Amino acid sequence: MTDALVAPTAGNQLPAPPPLCPAQAELLAFVQGEGARRTADAQQQAAQNGSIDSLRRAVELVRERARIEINFHMTRQTAGGTIAELLIETGRYLNVFETGNFQNGVEDRNLHSRIATEAKLFGARRRNIELLTTLHAAERPVYGLLNYLGRRCRAASFFGESTFVLRPYWRERAIYTPMDTFLVESEEVYAWQDIAGVLASTRPGQPWFRHVLDGTEPPPATHGAYIDTQIFGPIQLGRDVEHLYVPTGYRGSHLRHRIEELRNAFGFEISYV
Repeated sequence: MTDALVAPTAGNQLPAPPPLCPAQAELLAFVQGEGARRTADAQQQAAQNGSIDSLRRAVELVRERARIEINFHMTRQTAGGTIAELLIETGRYLNVFETGNFQNGVEDRNLHSRIATEAKLFGARRRNIELLTTLHAAERPVYGLLNYLGRRCRAASFFGESTFVLRPYWRERAIYTPMDTFLVESEEVYAWQDIAGVLASTRPGQPWFRHVLDGTEPPPATHGAYIDTQIFGPIQLGRDVEHLYVPTGYRGSHLRHRIEELRNAFGFEISYV
């Protein structure tokens, strides 16, 4: 059961997100081109083993109901304050390059690992690495997951107890991998138009399309078993967030007024779960 807080609506149509910057657009086009070829191969294999109809049904379901979710710790401390404070202050969801949440600055191993992972996602091509270096901090990818269930899922909840659900148009501004990005190879990266390539992957133990059709998730013990997403921001809370889920325990905590501030300032629905 949820305790939903719904902000008043103005009745105006929400604006579309701004165009991708040139570097973002070129990086996304690279993934689209590479992913289209791999998806065609996956569909051909599905046709040969008799699973093409199941794959197609799963793609239809995902396109109908899937949303990108971002999990975060509302109380996590950054250089500029807690995540909750930064959300209210900036009106945006800030990625880790913006929050500067690396303990050892430019020498931090997690920072180097993140940079190397993003280079891998774009094929480790020299041109793409150059493009990544030209991105402003706010233009770097934001990490989330694709929830294909049409209901709350447990996947990646260890990334945060609170969850933003993004509006559907963000699916076309993201790239996808069939496992955590740190665990995949550069040949396992797809754009939204080729989500069938992700669903055909057997990385979580069985094809993702089976989980979609059965309404299930991989076992919790399967490390990194979720459809990871990397979203080209920046993400504006009032424009781009559809829903915020927070733990029911926050109703009686000091965070209650912060949560109400978010609702009143940015207009999305909030549920305690």
